[in-house]
Amino acid sequence: MKINRRVLLDAVSIASRVIDRRAKQGLYRHVRICSDGGDVTVQGFSPTGQVTVTLPRGDDVQVDSDYAEHFIDAASLSAFLSSANGPSVKLSSRSPTRINVRCGNAKTRFALLDGAIAPQPLITTDPRVKVSMVGSDFADLVRVCAPTIGKQYGMTGAHLDQTPTGIRMVTTDDGRQVRKMDRPAIVLGDSGPITLRTLMPPDVMANIAAIVDAEEIKLDFFTSMGRLVAGTILYEFSLIDGEFPDYQQALNGMGGVDTDITLSVSALDSALSIAEIATQGEKKQAVDFQLTVDDGNVFIDLISAGGGAGGMTDSSARIDCQTTATPETFTPYRVQIPMIRSGIKTLSLKGADEITIRRMDGRVGAIILNPDDTPESDLSPFILISPMLTDRRDGASS
Repeated sequence: MKINRRVLLDAVSIASRVIDRRAKQGLYRHVRICSDGGDVTVQGFSPTGQVTVTLPRGDDVQVDSDYAEHFIDAASLSAFLSSANGPSVKLSSRSPTRINVRCGNAKTRFALLDGAIAPQPLITTDPRVKVSMVGSDFADLVRVCAPTIGKQYGMTGAHLDQTPTGIRMVTTDDGRQVRKMDRPAIVLGDSGPITLRTLMPPDVMANIAAIVDAEEIKLDFFTSMGRLVAGTILYEFSLIDGEFPDYQQALNGMGGVDTDITLSVSALDSALSIAEIATQGEKKQAVDFQLTVDDGNVFIDLISAGGGAGGMTDSSARIDCQTTATPETFTPYRVQIPMIRSGIKTLSLKGADEITIRRMDGRVGAIILNPDDTPESDLSPFILISPMLTDRRDGASS
């Protein structure tokens, strides 16, 4: 078998996304390279999924009629292909335990996994829901939502829901924070009305986002399994068996808009960085948002108090802001610094210069970063943060 080095390296890299790197030996550390004399397939396996990359036979892929299958350690093969500089790789074996690999002037011999049997396809039935969308749109969903995934049952994955124009991904970290984002997609069922409500494991989301970044992808959902098809890539994976918390109930409890403030992303992040240093060692690192008018100009004062590193006992920073609120109508609130910095980092990935923070007046007292109707961000994600309670206009904690 002779394969273009870059083509084989890319296929091994994709297949390696799903293998269990913690496994000390066995199937889950190996890639399977197989051919029946036609196309070549490169596969990776894990307890919860498997990925298959098909390499069509042609100028870049030449196969001997007697080549069958070999299980090769994924990390070792990838390292060899990355360091070699030849244009093509030749794989040959006359032993059931060893395989010879040559690329340019470099050559090596790998031990084969003896007695391995490739798992059968995980899915053999028709899907109940089919989704078609751009791969980069799914990558956007993962980038925004993945940082907020909890550890409690039902919160350990990403919830996919159906919208009139596509799909919605929602995650929450045990109820303190909710992230929601919509992306366009075509959602189809075999017949009649359909409902897409499913939980995807975090590693599956990361794998899909890494495998496809610009291509159109097709996601098929079954009762307990999912399947991704993207060009020559097939990825079958397990779904989480459980019910996601009723995030819509939390959204309904937010009430109406209390105040909006728009701030410079860089100025806000710089102020939060100082506050984070000042509150090191505190059980909950937090900062108070207070509105101030000075010489006719409107500012947000960020105030923190803590035992602090380097002898700092507190910190304060003043940031220009845009708002229709006044000090009399603005309700101070306290937010955990790691939460808001994580949200800012996510929202600024596409270069947004400003961020809008919305305080709601409902029973949950939500703080929203970049609400859906903010025009500055083409991501339009929704990040809900539960604020810490304050009982006075001076921001003192209750």
